[in-house]
Amino acid sequence: MKLKLIAIGIFISLNSCSQKKEIKMIQNPDITANNIVDKIYAEVKTYTDYTRYYLDVKQGWCQSEIFVNDIPVYQDYSNGGHTGVSINHVILKSGLQKVNYKLYPVGEYEGENYPTFINETEMEVTAEWQDFYKHEKQGESGVHIAPMSKPANSMVEPVSLLSGKKYYEGSFTFNAVVPYELKGWSESQDLRKLDPKDLEKRVLAEFEKNKSIYQSKNLDAIAKIEFDNMRNQYVSEYATRKDIQRGWDETVNVVKSPEFEMQPIKDYKMVFYAEGRLVGLVSTSNDKNLKDKSVLVCHYKDKDGDLSGFVFSCFLHIPKGKTELEVVR
Repeated sequence: MKLKLIAIGIFISLNSCSQKKEIKMIQNPDITANNIVDKIYAEVKTYTDYTRYYLDVKQGWCQSEIFVNDIPVYQDYSNGGHTGVSINHVILKSGLQKVNYKLYPVGEYEGENYPTFINETEMEVTAEWQDFYKHEKQGESGVHIAPMSKPANSMVEPVSLLSGKKYYEGSFTFNAVVPYELKGWSESQDLRKLDPKDLEKRVLAEFEKNKSIYQSKNLDAIAKIEFDNMRNQYVSEYATRKDIQRGWDETVNVVKSPEFEMQPIKDYKMVFYAEGRLVGLVSTSNDKNLKDKSVLVCHYKDKDGDLSGFVFSCFLHIPKGKTELEVVR
């Protein structure tokens, strides 16, 4: 059977749990599998403006990682392509937003090795926005193109000025105007100030708790830890009730599917995001499906009978005025 991989983002808040098999959740005590969709939909407001923000990404002959406000939103460890990336979920409020991208050589590709960038290496990132309901582009800003030559003769193809190099990083900012405001990690503490060895032990313990919760298949407990993520995502995306139901059903279908099994947490590194306010454990595997993604991974059998992988993206923080780690994204 083939192994496919799917990734989603989750917002969880774990305040405590017992050492018993059944893990009791304190966060969102009123949330259950039966009411999570209604509770989230009740928080989706009606606005006069429904602007959705995206990144338009055109990439060729390089691998990439893209961050918005120092939160990873896109990774492509293949040869490249053209895609759109929704980013409202990492825009907490109106104002200046920062986009940063990192480029790496393709490496092994179709039996050839490309240890450095080549003449055809290119990358273009553009912030765009459109009305959620009209589905038409309203504007764009911050077009950023990796450096290319500018031949005087229009018949001559430009070549990458990165050719022969092994790394490139670019960034730009754009102004976003959104009708909502999310607290998210805006008031979280700078975790880089803590003892790194102690912090890593605490982070690993929280990841192990998460793994146990999903392995338990207790949908009420899962609903409690999924609620914050889904609420923030769907509020920022002006979701319909159908959208929210579909998102919740996706998680339920994975957890309840045959051969669902959370994988051991191993081969990882601790990484900071959001200028130190978030921390996570990401895979150090060379597998392009796992590289730099959360180590919370499960295997399950999908509706086609294929063995698939599912990655639960998990970032921890310590909210202002608190001392314990919570999962915020």
